[in-house]
Amino acid sequence: FTGIAACNEVLYETEQTPITFPEKNRVIAEIKILRAFMYYWGMDNWGNIPFSDNFTNKELSPQKDRKFVFDFVEKEILANVEILQRLPTAAFYGRVTQGMAYTLLAKLYLNSQEWIGVDNFQKCVDACDKVIALNSYQIESNYFTNFKIKNESSKENIFVIPYDPTLTPQLF
Repeated sequence: FTGIAACNEVLYETEQTPITFPEKNRVIAEIKILRAFMYYWGMDNWGNIPFSDNFTNKELSPQKDRKFVFDFVEKEILANVEILQRLPTAAFYGRVTQGMAYTLLAKLYLNSQEWIGVDNFQKCVDACDKVIALNSYQIESNYFTNFKIKNESSKENIFVIPYDPTLTPQLF
């Protein structure tokens, strides 16, 4: 939930600023899908969870049911996925890309029958097909390539969270 609050703050600040830059819409889309990813985790782990997408509201967030959160996550992904970087590159290592967003959508649909009572298995297949159509991912011949300290060259990793003792010392 700290991550969701951070995303809400960055979205608020980024959308409110008069400063423009060429990739502003893509950055906003990345943050929205990252926030959706965190809501996905909350929904998966706890079901009904506190919900807020408004940084300026300082009141206690109301609890929302899985259907509400499911619909929010789906809407955020579908509204933003095409704005994202299509192909994973070294410059986008650790960032939200179309492959990550479609994979998250597939996981959402895969669990929808259990969570909200709706069979979305075909939508899950369709989202997986979108990842495959990117033609950017493949199973590594060496399993350990994915877990190297410098694994930026892995063709299997769809989304990574970079850890660096200098840039993210709180994680070490």
